Amino acid sequence: MSPSPKLRSLAATLLTIGSLAGGADGALSATVTLNSSTEIEVTLSGTFGAPEATSFPNTVLIDFGTDVFTSGIHPIATVGSFEVAETEGEETRGSFFNNFNTVAFSMQLLHFAGGSFSVGDHVSGSAVFTYAADYQLTEGQPFDLYWGTSKTGVGRSLQSSGTVTAAVPEPSSVLLLGLGGCGYAMRRRRLQ
Repeated sequence: MSPSPKLRSLAATLLTIGSLAGGADGALSATVTLNSSTEIEVTLSGTFGAPEATSFPNTVLIDFGTDVFTSGIHPIATVGSFEVAETEGEETRGSFFNNFNTVAFSMQLLHFAGGSFSVGDHVSGSAVFTYAADYQLTEGQPFDLYWGTSKTGVGRSLQSSGTVTAAVPEPSSVLLLGLGGCGYAMRRRRLQ
């Protein structure tokens, strides 16, 4: 017997809360949701925490720790962006978004060409990445969110860790109407 939609929704919410709790208080955190076999939604929120990245401090990426993409795969469509401001609620430095360097194990989410991010900068936003081919991410896959990047791992700053979740499909309207009709018919039958 499969779990009810409410139970699946509660489980997804708890997994999301768990992934947000991965970093230090107020630190930059991410949620990664699998919408389909070719679509990933990423949400970022919080502030850049210490220590400051010394290797590519203009970059933020998610590292899945294992090959999940065909090397060099790029999204064919993206919707959304991430906003960066010096402090929460202040004017943004701008919208930063790219995925130039999707490699076998990671997704580059932010790149500040000609500048760098600083400890305390506030990030918010969400983006949906659509790929032409299936990726190998699965629900429950752990990930780390890094500020800065390097092949050796030296000079980058771990911001938080989390777990990939799967989107919980909403029940269709037809199904809900059908259940309502059945309930009405049963109630009417009982009254007679």
